[in-house]
Amino acid sequence: MWWGPLNNVTVPTVVPLSVNFLPSWWHQRYGIEFGERWVTDADYRVATLTEMVRLLFDCFGDVGLGDRDPGPQLALFDLQNASIPAILGCEVSYPSDNYPWSYHLPEHRLASIALREDWVEQFPVRELIAQAQYLSSRYDEPVFPTWNLQGVQNVAVLLGGTDFFIAYHDTPDLAHHLLQIAATAIHASVDFMSNVGSLPDPVTHANCTAIMVSPSHFRRWLLPYEFELYEHATRLCSHYAIHHCGVADRYLPVYRQLPTVTWLELGTGSDVRLAQRTFKEAHCQLIVSATLMRDAQPKEVAQHIRELVASVPDLGRFSISIPDLDHDTPDENVRAAIETAMTHVQ
Repeated sequence: MWWGPLNNVTVPTVVPLSVNFLPSWWHQRYGIEFGERWVTDADYRVATLTEMVRLLFDCFGDVGLGDRDPGPQLALFDLQNASIPAILGCEVSYPSDNYPWSYHLPEHRLASIALREDWVEQFPVRELIAQAQYLSSRYDEPVFPTWNLQGVQNVAVLLGGTDFFIAYHDTPDLAHHLLQIAATAIHASVDFMSNVGSLPDPVTHANCTAIMVSPSHFRRWLLPYEFELYEHATRLCSHYAIHHCGVADRYLPVYRQLPTVTWLELGTGSDVRLAQRTFKEAHCQLIVSATLMRDAQPKEVAQHIRELVASVPDLGRFSISIPDLDHDTPDENVRAAIETAMTHVQ
């Protein structure tokens, strides 16, 4: 789950390191149920998250994960990638062992989709506001409504399915429309969060689907939206970040056209040296393959972490993310990764 106390390694490591376990890991290992109740029942979510932090300490406390005696873990529900599609009217499903996911819109609705004027009064924002008020009142701590901003092309694909990529060529007006409505919803979300005090800093644009188009296509179709979101975040005094979970090397010259990128997340196999040379102002975070973490031997995981650390010219602008670990990932591999990062600390 993407929740700080469940992810950030607190023991000294040579670079910051985070570990993320999928809902399936929690479900298979501890029988934790997610599903719709995780979204609708704030008390259940707080109690369950608090127990999850303690359980993680029981398993990995010696390598800096979890907390022996956690206080109440106040968190709003997070629809993850389904957040903006839900705001735009997509139906959402709630698996017991996975993140929520959204259904594509029917083809006949795509050309007319628009952001409702009363979108703040509709699910999911209405529920997020209500739960933020409830948790703030119950625990006498400020909780502000916020959600995953996602990315422009990511949302367009979630609205129209993989046929969206065909639309670039066969029905470009529809492709433009879906990109624009995705951007409109993201910008409206940024404005809302700025007004209520929950705007993230940096504002992060997720380009998970960037590798499904060429860099030249990205430059022509998507870079204008990147500039718009960068300028919007800058006007609101937030920094700008990019998540690119594929190999980023060929896209770096396109991203470099932005004036400033403060944080850049790179997919497995990306050249960190190249990224740090290209973005001298940015902190670069590299994603470690979940497949490697599942299938490799502990000594191979350790060697991979050693090689990553040795390959980076500026460790002060570098961190490691180990995300999306499924239930069949060996504990020994998680330990090997963290302990290797620990042994490099002087």
